[in-house]
Amino acid sequence: MKEKKDHEDREIVASFFEEAVLADGFDHCILGVAEGFSFSEPVVIYDRELILNTLGEAMSSDEAVEYYHFNILGSYVGEKTPIYMTTIKDLADDGHGD
Repeated sequence: MKEKKDHEDREIVASFFEEAVLADGFDHCILGVAEGFSFSEPVVIYDRELILNTLGEAMSSDEAVEYYHFNILGSYVGEKTPIYMTTIKDLADDGHGD
């Protein structure tokens, strides 16, 4: 069932924003889209903690954080580059979001 939901999230975003940039392998981490003055077009929002948890299934926690910062957060793919959100709860639990 999780795979179906992941696929549906990607399809929903793509149906409204056909040129949206999506992070491969993290469809289950999509929270929605963001709009704002600093964005020329809407961008996809991902759950940072869920991405780290997903990465942590294949590597250590430290490796997951390093991979996230270098390969995901550090990737600029144009004006539609996704953004990554840390919830208030995750900030409070972690102390600073890492």
